[in-house]
Formats: sequence, structure tokens, C-alpha cells
Amino acid sequence: MAIGTPDDAKARATATYNAAADAYDHPANSFWARFGRNTIDRLDLRNGDHVLDVCCGSGASAIPAAEKVGNEGGVEQAEVVAEAAVHPIVSPEAWWAAVLGTGYRGTVDQLDPHDFERVRAANLDYVRGSAISAVEVNVVYATATKV
Repeated sequence: MAIGTPDDAKARATATYNAAADAYDHPANSFWARFGRNTIDRLDLRNGDHVLDVCCGSGASAIPAAEKVGNEGGVEQAEVVAEAAVHPIVSPEAWWAAVLGTGYRGTVDQLDPHDFERVRAANLDYVRGSAISAVEVNVVYATATKV
């Protein structure tokens, strides 16, 4: 599939998240509530802090964050931006570093050392065996400005 324009990427991302919205609170996804609350607990947020939760689903992180920052906190402005690019994967290890730089980090960090290594090895073997040299991505992110 071609990447298209940033507006195309934004429309595809919107359609994807809207299609998944009915499953956000499915019991199989209940781990998000636990991870969301645990993530917020680790941030040491205080009353009045400003937080932006992008792709917040049904609020697994947003609700605990709002409880911590209170009525004085929040985000005044947010802009959603779509970008498309092809990023080289120079080695299987570079792929694993990219994985650890994403939201999947919260999942793999929950694994015990044996399972962590098993998932890591499976990823490295797949990238190596498939001769993957690049990944085509559509990224939607938000920037926030405190005013």
C-alpha cells in the first residue's frame, strides 16, 4: 500500500482507531486499565501539571492523569500532525531498539527475563530471516502548547 499524503495517513489512522473503539473496553483488553494507572503512578504528576494523552482509547491513562493533576491541570492547545516516511532498518538489533522506543516497551518490560529474551530473539530472527531493510510508516502525533 502506498503511503499517500499526510491527510491520507490521518484519515487511515482515524478510521483504524474508530474501527477499534468498540473493543477498547473488551475484557481481553482490561490490562490497559492496569498499565494506564501504573504508568501515571510512575510519573509523579502533581496538581496543576499539564498532560497530553494521545490515543487515549477509553481513558485508561487519561482518567488517572486527570485525577492527579486536578482542576488546575490540563492541556490548553494540541495539534495533530500526520507524517509518512520510510525508515531504514540497518540491522535486526536496530529494529529491536525501535521496538523498545514505542508503546510496546510497556508490554515487553512486563515480561520476565526468559520471556523477554524469547520475544527479543523471535523479533531478531524474523527481521534477519525476512531480510527486512526498511519499514514504511504513517505516524500521527500531537504537539501541545501551554498558554
